[in-house]
Amino acid sequence: MSGAGKLKPLLQEACGPVFPGCALAVHRQGHPWLSLSAGVLGSKDEAPDAAVRPVTAETLYDVASVTKALVTAPLLMRRLAEGRLDLDAPVASRSALLCRLDPRITFRHLAAHRAGLPAWRPFYIDLLLPEDRQPRLVPGDARSAVLEQILRGPLLSPPGDAELYSDLGYMLLGWCLEEESNTPLDRQFQDEIAGPLRLDACFTPLTQVASPRAELAASRIAPTEAYEGRTLARGQVHDDNAFALGGVAGHAGLFATAEAIARLGDELLRARQGQSAILDQAAARAFLNAARPSPPETRIPGYDTPTPGASSAGQHFSPGSFGHLGFTGCSLWCDPERQLSVAFLSNRVHPTRENEAIRAFRPRLHDEIANLTP
Repeated sequence: MSGAGKLKPLLQEACGPVFPGCALAVHRQGHPWLSLSAGVLGSKDEAPDAAVRPVTAETLYDVASVTKALVTAPLLMRRLAEGRLDLDAPVASRSALLCRLDPRITFRHLAAHRAGLPAWRPFYIDLLLPEDRQPRLVPGDARSAVLEQILRGPLLSPPGDAELYSDLGYMLLGWCLEEESNTPLDRQFQDEIAGPLRLDACFTPLTQVASPRAELAASRIAPTEAYEGRTLARGQVHDDNAFALGGVAGHAGLFATAEAIARLGDELLRARQGQSAILDQAAARAFLNAARPSPPETRIPGYDTPTPGASSAGQHFSPGSFGHLGFTGCSLWCDPERQLSVAFLSNRVHPTRENEAIRAFRPRLHDEIANLTP
């Protein structure tokens, strides 16, 4: 039986219990190998129009924290290759914006989640209007307010001592990239990554089209969740802090198709071999070939690595694999040994984040793909 013949029933079986719908793109040896979709965009109770629209290869998903791996980390690689970034330099000494950050924190600490910063803080509570949950401040002022809170907040551990996954660190890295280039993060991504690779991926997708086409654009975006007074998020980033910051942040905000994510994963694999059109080999290896931490820690700069016996990438991806998960139900895993790039996108938070069935589904899916691609 073909790969599609084995995997399609698995995806269909999960539609409903795990998520409304999903899209899968697998690249092998640098070329598209499989593209599948299943289910519908949304539930009939929460989004009746989305419930009659099937997921297709053109469906855009909010990839949440996969933004860290696909936007912020590759842009950092580019700055490293240009000599404009030193991973081991103290951030405070290189950034006027972050000059009050603890002087022990380096860019490597931030990128590998070892800066001692908290995992998350509800900055959005002060940044969204209580009556309609819309942003209270323009993005620049919101950034200043959040930055001040981060700089004043205590560290949970000394920099470099322990791994603690942190959205805050990637907010700071996104702002460092904007400060260094004097260019918004979404523009950098479009000009340096999405544009050259012709990726169907962007921030704030509803603002990327003219108004007569906005309805058409919305029709291919999978909705996420309505909660705590926010209306159903469709085309607006699900992450509250990123939403309060205007939809563009270093930790979340990207919308993309599965094919776009798989192609960018392919580009990361090519970069390790010196074959990327946009990423330098030495810079890519500084991130992707970084020394693996000792269990239970798993993070390298920009990416996660398989947790032995408990990875969302399943049991068979090689120890040198790298990837990232997104809270909304999306993931990218790349295996250099198999030359595999696997992008799986879903909106498992629709209609509610309480559904965590994807925890068991992800490793099962990756195990099936590994069995098909020895």
